[in-house]
Amino acid sequence: MTYHTNNPQTSRQTSPQSPEKRSQAQSPPYPTGRPRARWYTKLGPYPSNWKESQTAIIRKSAKDDYTNPRAYRPIALLRTLGKLLEKVINNQLMHWAFMTNSIHPGHVGGRPGKCINDSLVALTLWIKHKWREGKIVMGIFLDFKSAYPSVNRERLIHILIQKLCPPYLCYVINSFLSDRTTSLKIDRVVSQVFVIPNSLSQGSPLLVTLYLLYNSSLVLLISPSLNEDEISIAYRDDVTHLLATESVQQSQKRTKEVMTSVINPHTKKEVKWLAITLTLTLSPDPHLQIIKTKANSTIHQLKQIIQPTFGLCQKEARVLIAAVLTTRILHRSVVWYTNKNKKSIQKQLTKELFQAILLSTGMMRQTPSPFLKVYGEIKDLTKQHIELTHNYLHTPLTAPIENAYKMLIWRELNSSQQTHPSPLNNLLEKDTFPRQHFTRAKT
Repeated sequence: MTYHTNNPQTSRQTSPQSPEKRSQAQSPPYPTGRPRARWYTKLGPYPSNWKESQTAIIRKSAKDDYTNPRAYRPIALLRTLGKLLEKVINNQLMHWAFMTNSIHPGHVGGRPGKCINDSLVALTLWIKHKWREGKIVMGIFLDFKSAYPSVNRERLIHILIQKLCPPYLCYVINSFLSDRTTSLKIDRVVSQVFVIPNSLSQGSPLLVTLYLLYNSSLVLLISPSLNEDEISIAYRDDVTHLLATESVQQSQKRTKEVMTSVINPHTKKEVKWLAITLTLTLSPDPHLQIIKTKANSTIHQLKQIIQPTFGLCQKEARVLIAAVLTTRILHRSVVWYTNKNKKSIQKQLTKELFQAILLSTGMMRQTPSPFLKVYGEIKDLTKQHIELTHNYLHTPLTAPIENAYKMLIWRELNSSQQTHPSPLNNLLEKDTFPRQHFTRAKT
């Protein structure tokens, strides 16, 4: 499928003002010279046979009770050609949403050039900046149960119409979500086919974009800025409201106003948000135990694949370890790797590195550490963390000027206050970050 045609004669023959176009629209077959994907999205409904799917039920990791249905994640196995058409529709929908600012800038998930680190860094930067101003910060973390399966089709189409979405996109999305059927598959058991009245299929290219538009009303219409005392930061279905006030009384009053529609609100001394544990003081201490747990479970799982006698060769084992173990251990390290816990984190990372080298090479535990470092051929985890954080920091600095997260980072880099250091301050203090890159990016 293609997105456009370069034949001007064909374009004139099939223009909306042409009589031939109207006659062909009334009696398809497929118009000559018009791309098939565009014809589907502008003239016809979504093909019914592409609405059929099979839903695989997959266990979520680290759950205590697997008799609870919420401990499982449904993943829809869709038709390949249908997913290609959904990709085309999603590109058109994203183009319209960005041109009209229909997706709030505080939304990070599903936006090109953004990642989950942007949400975490923006949250810590904003909170610590308000602490420097002597204000009290209140955070409201919204947890949506069964977010994607609970999306109502009629309400979604109503929201798109309110946002002045192009009619042909509303039409094809409504057709895409109507009369969908699926069957559940658990192990080798397949259920009977049944109709899905309301849901977004996990695995569809349209999933994230449609959900961002669906819950856009839950995000405050304020761009994330250090000058604002009330902002919203969202990553897909994880939405956070941050409030900064001068006193506790003002904070409690404003919190009650915001939480009028929240079901069963309760306070916590720490909360897990985007796989990061946030405490009242934003302390990074809980992550030391998290590193140990993740490393032990990951190495135990890799042992079943990597065996020195009959498993993968050393080269393939090193590639697998670098792809899996490193990613899990250094998950969001730009936030929790600070000067306060630098020594303990480095000690733990070195220990996990030696375990990975022993696993990939089959060496004995009594092997001296210098020998493991030289012949292990696995990059030091601390150096990988530095590279990851430097690469992340370069991305928003080279972004367009209208990028809200770029403004947050520039404001923090130009700040001279030393109290309540942010992740950027920790990065500049503990590592020799090339400051000349800031000048190049700014100019």
